[in-house]
Amino acid sequence: MNQSTAISHAEAHTGMRNAILGQSLGIIPIQAFFNGGIIILIMLELSHDPLLAIIAYNSLHFRSLATLLTALFARPGSPKQMMLQQWRIAAILLLLIGILLLLFKTGWISIAFIITIYMFQIFGGSGSTYWFPVLQDFVPEDQRGRFFSRLRASWTIVSLVVVLLLGLFVGENTTQEQYGRMIIGFGLVYLLRNYYIRKLPELSASIREPNGKPTLKEIWTDILQNKRFLWYLVYIGCFSFFIGSFKPILVLYMKQLLNVRDSQNIIISIIGSSGAFMAFLVCGSYVDRVGSRLVFRIAHLLMAALMLGVSLFPVDFKWLLWALIGANVLIQGMIAAHGVAATSYLFFLMSGPSRALFTAINIAVISSMMASSSALSGFLTKYLADFTLSVSGFQFSVFQLVFFVSGALLLLALPLTSVIAPGRYQLRVTNAPRL
Repeated sequence: MNQSTAISHAEAHTGMRNAILGQSLGIIPIQAFFNGGIIILIMLELSHDPLLAIIAYNSLHFRSLATLLTALFARPGSPKQMMLQQWRIAAILLLLIGILLLLFKTGWISIAFIITIYMFQIFGGSGSTYWFPVLQDFVPEDQRGRFFSRLRASWTIVSLVVVLLLGLFVGENTTQEQYGRMIIGFGLVYLLRNYYIRKLPELSASIREPNGKPTLKEIWTDILQNKRFLWYLVYIGCFSFFIGSFKPILVLYMKQLLNVRDSQNIIISIIGSSGAFMAFLVCGSYVDRVGSRLVFRIAHLLMAALMLGVSLFPVDFKWLLWALIGANVLIQGMIAAHGVAATSYLFFLMSGPSRALFTAINIAVISSMMASSSALSGFLTKYLADFTLSVSGFQFSVFQLVFFVSGALLLLALPLTSVIAPGRYQLRVTNAPRL
């Protein structure tokens, strides 16, 4: 039995399969909008304003606020039902904005899209607060690492294939109507996820929390006394700020300076997920063997070097697009490896009655720093669009300058990895039974 005699091995096994199937569907809109850069292309089609495009992109990070507030104040009797309800509302919002894009071409539609996408993230983030607590009810500890590796690899490859197909079938310059139909499709698969998630087993509240909910005072005391967690937040916050502008600025760089077609832009953006897929397959066991700190250092150093390299490619370089594809794949792979190490280290740090808030604060710090980074970069690319800097005959555009400064600061921040405690932080148990 797992956790309690209320959930059998067979129920846990079925639950893990349904979790993978459901999440592989539900993650498609997020991956397409943000990793595929589609949300930026939609806003450029609706408003032709790069700053508005970055504002829409930053809705990805706004969901962390909803997650944090929900973790602090919500007290649902059934976390699973609360999750399903919030995700259902989020799916309906996508369907509505997709229909509006089909029906209207007036000036207000871009603002309506931004408002709707933020609301989508609020409800989606609120529901996601309970994702790990629900899984914790039935995923056995000796299978946790392999389960999360398979889960991440599955939704990554599904999203990669779907978005690649979208990139192949959209036109040279995608129309508002095409984007509207695309968003309606996203809403339908997001809604379909609930079909699988509602099948997950769930412990009753009396078993899950026999002593009742911890008070806010108990939660915050537990967190503030954990010095390793506070230093980890310092590191992960700086790291997130320096990498936060890479994805959205890459899309703007290819669209506005290199005049890459929308279909190519989507493919180049999402193909980076192949690097993440490979990292998810291999990095879990590597983190278990060498510990999180070494993985942080390797991924951190390689990302700094790659971002500096991207900034130094001349615009007229014959193989520029291939170079950008390769750099994007490697950077996304390093981000994924860094994320696996961070998850392992966070599991090591979490303790006491505040586990859910550890995760929520971690997400909030990462998201807020990445949002700040991309917003600042979006502001620069809008108001310094014609800026060029000549250094020894080399011309830097504002996009290349953002990459260069981000890579240089990331390299200077490498010593911060020393605040991570050395050692191994096991997520897995060897010789565990098969999933």
